[in-house]
Amino acid sequence: MKNTVPDMTGEIEKSVLVMFYEGADIPPYITEGMFQHHKHRIIFSALKHLKADGKKPDLLMLNDYLISHKLNEQVEAACIAELNNMIPSTANSQYYFDQFLEAYRKRELKRAMMTAIECLEDKSVQAADIEASVLNELQNMDSVLAETKPVTLRSFADICRTDYEPLQWIVEGVIPEGVTLLFAPPKKGKSILATHLVDAVASGGMAFGGIPVKKRDTLYLALEDNGRRIKDRLLRQESAQPDNAYCVTMKEWGGGGIAELDRYKKACPSIELAVVDTLGIFSPSEDNSAYSENYRLVSKIHQWATKNGVSVVLVHHSRKGAGRNEGEGWADEMMGSQGISGAVDTLIFLHKKDTAHEGTLRIQGRDIEPTHKRIVFDSDFLYWRILGDAAAPEEKLPEKQEEVLAVLEEAGPDGLRSKEIAEKLGKSESAAGNLLKALKDKDKVFNPSHGTWALSHFHTNSHVKTDESSEKGNSQIHVPYRKCENVNLDESGLPPEKPPESSESPPEAGPPPEPELFEPPPDMPPGLGGRYDYLYTNLVNRGLSHEEADKQAMEQVNREYRDQAAGSELEIW
Repeated sequence: MKNTVPDMTGEIEKSVLVMFYEGADIPPYITEGMFQHHKHRIIFSALKHLKADGKKPDLLMLNDYLISHKLNEQVEAACIAELNNMIPSTANSQYYFDQFLEAYRKRELKRAMMTAIECLEDKSVQAADIEASVLNELQNMDSVLAETKPVTLRSFADICRTDYEPLQWIVEGVIPEGVTLLFAPPKKGKSILATHLVDAVASGGMAFGGIPVKKRDTLYLALEDNGRRIKDRLLRQESAQPDNAYCVTMKEWGGGGIAELDRYKKACPSIELAVVDTLGIFSPSEDNSAYSENYRLVSKIHQWATKNGVSVVLVHHSRKGAGRNEGEGWADEMMGSQGISGAVDTLIFLHKKDTAHEGTLRIQGRDIEPTHKRIVFDSDFLYWRILGDAAAPEEKLPEKQEEVLAVLEEAGPDGLRSKEIAEKLGKSESAAGNLLKALKDKDKVFNPSHGTWALSHFHTNSHVKTDESSEKGNSQIHVPYRKCENVNLDESGLPPEKPPESSESPPEAGPPPEPELFEPPPDMPPGLGGRYDYLYTNLVNRGLSHEEADKQAMEQVNREYRDQAAGSELEIW
């Protein structure tokens, strides 16, 4: 005869009722509907009303309440007497509450399944309606159980007063604690790196050819390899063959995901590092482009790692053609959506060209500074060796944007207007404008004046300079982007006032120096070039941007030009 575990729901409910009977406060989330037995619901309701009236219930008071509300016939006197004789330990009250809530959860799940079965038997019910009905049952249960969880709030002050352990490294400067995603195109040496990493950490040796690591028990899920391939790899790497490095190959893997990983952890509780090769086999996703699904899958791994104090390295594939992006966009080249990268702590991209033994490890994470490591593949001993830091590669721009930069480089610091750039490129002004805006977002170009574009390095090479020969720190502003007169400023940063006219005749002076020619903008009113330069320089010195200074100066000279045309007297500086 098959042995069955007796249903202890009734005993659990009586234990909870006695806790309330003995004086424990009734949590607001406990309701009558959470009790399975009808008589227990009646007793709970009576205890709740008596406590709400400020009374401390005893046997006589509870019995009187039931009689006065004509409920005594539904609850046997023996049941109340039994409660009075039970003496559960108050020290175990939380245990009783937890068991009570677990029994309620199981009952609700069973009810949801029964609802689904009934709907399936009714041929007139649509599948979407069945799903909605079951989800509604589960959501009701979740909302009730959510109220049972304690709320923990911490202030910034409390967090700042707390001493935390410093960041720990699995491999100093490369792999910190937490969850790391290592990705690269197929057949680029990810599994070789993973095997050598596990061997080095388990033996407490050297990782990446020269970085000492702390000895830790490790687990290697080689889900794309068999035992023969792992053995060949270890022998070529001259492995120390540590007995605290545990391996699961594709043959032993049961496909249980987190549940199976949990079984391995229970079998060997001392594991501190788990390497999963690969993520796609460990947690297969029906839709690699679905952000929410990818994030949910990896978040479960992160939660498991945090709960068990294990650092996890997830080996993953990158997109086809990955590695062409030499700039900041390399983190987007992994297979799947950004939900994967958003759920991990650290990203490592193994970048290796097809015909070379050298490559780079591009590393960035929540707790570390972005870095690039030069690496070389040792084909004799089958491992990756770090040579040192590598300069961060500059982002490779699309070909059309490079064409725009070439045109502006030829134009020099004065730049070109959008229409001129479009003509040189053989494109519409709208298309050229879109390219220019994209380059401006990348700080490759800027606007020296309204409607004009130039390369940014002409901007950065033109700054305000201090004339050391001037008195008391007076500055001489060299306005970039315009050929204009220099204006000496006083200590207030404003142009000096015109000196009073003197009755003395000025000393004879030699011939004036040849003035630098000024090339006015195409829309500059005639005769006001010098006035524009003065206004533009003054506005820049007051802190306005070059674009805003250009705009305001143009508006002013246009007003003065209209006044001049109307016959007003103007003094042109």
